[in-house]
Amino acid sequence: MQIHLLSQAIQTGKTTSLMQYVQTHSNCSGILTPVIGNQRFFYSIASGESKLMEAESSEKNCLQIGRYNFSKTAFEWAIAQCENALKKPQELFIIDEIGPLELRNEGFYNLLTEVLANKYAIEKLVLVVRTSAVDLVLQHFNIDPSQVLLWKNTQP
Repeated sequence: MQIHLLSQAIQTGKTTSLMQYVQTHSNCSGILTPVIGNQRFFYSIASGESKLMEAESSEKNCLQIGRYNFSKTAFEWAIAQCENALKKPQELFIIDEIGPLELRNEGFYNLLTEVLANKYAIEKLVLVVRTSAVDLVLQHFNIDPSQVLLWKNTQP
């Protein structure tokens, strides 16, 4: 499995560029996290379905990072969407994004651990990681930096 990294600063269009890419390439699956109307959503590439990522004010089961409260139920939905897609071999699988939650062994931590252990048949894995977290993510998940390729949306 080839590991590709899409890394830029926060709010610089990482998800937007991937959304445009997957609209024109049918060989993709995974999860994207677009902002729609000032709210962040999970978007399942395989099913085309979306789910609000941010926790509702009444929700008790949350994952908190800074000022953000994310729905644990929404994360479970996103992970289930990924696991369902991964029942079949994947040419290109995207996880948007790997960051502070995963560094606390939450969010997509278990999914990424299984993917990196080659539990699933994936040809290319694209990880979205903000620039400030790249070294921490590579170290936390024991990913050899020399084995990581930089993702460019022009790739086939």
